Amino acid sequence: MDVSFYGYNLLGATLILMSMLYLSEIALPKNKFGVKNFFEKYQPYLSANNISMLRAPFGILIGFYIFFYAKSMSNNEISIIIQLIIFLSITDRLDGQVARVLNQTSDYGKKLDALCDKIFDLPILLALSWHVHPYIFGLMLVLAIVDCVGQQLRSQMINKAAVLIGKLKTSFKFGLIIVLILFLTKVEIKLIPFAFEIIVTACVACFIFTLWSMGLKVLAIYRAQQKTA
Repeated sequence: MDVSFYGYNLLGATLILMSMLYLSEIALPKNKFGVKNFFEKYQPYLSANNISMLRAPFGILIGFYIFFYAKSMSNNEISIIIQLIIFLSITDRLDGQVARVLNQTSDYGKKLDALCDKIFDLPILLALSWHVHPYIFGLMLVLAIVDCVGQQLRSQMINKAAVLIGKLKTSFKFGLIIVLILFLTKVEIKLIPFAFEIIVTACVACFIFTLWSMGLKVLAIYRAQQKTA
């Protein structure tokens, strides 16, 4: 087992998560080191919506790269992809904080945030699952369709902010992406007893979260319609 590979990636992930959480949860709201002033000064470039949109093109690019080069990636390439995914995933928290602190919250921004999450994670999940197993790819393809339908339903909701289960679903998908990358590229992961069964269980759980999230959207729309009837 390449201990240094896992050690460096764990250290990198920890530093990224702690730094970004400090930035979004402490430095920005409390204007530590003039962070709030910095975001206000460069608001045209660092607006909440621009931070959200940063995830979308990277998701497509990473998805294409994994699709074509997954079986031949070096440890350095895998590490860069993992750290980039972790960094981009945590910006999902940063954009919300920027919107709240700088009074940029809007229905459009909430819808855009959720859409960019899907454009980011779905191409990567589909590319990874394509290489892991045809059945998993089929499950992720159905998940992508359900997620896109759920995004369309969001536009009909009075409150477009993601409910707790939606946030959990998104976080679970980000975690599943990292697990699939390691399963696909590191032989020692595949040798763990029941490794593939664990992967399948995680994918099914992710699919259930997605169905649950869409079900809550349908229920919210139904209740809204009942009130106006």
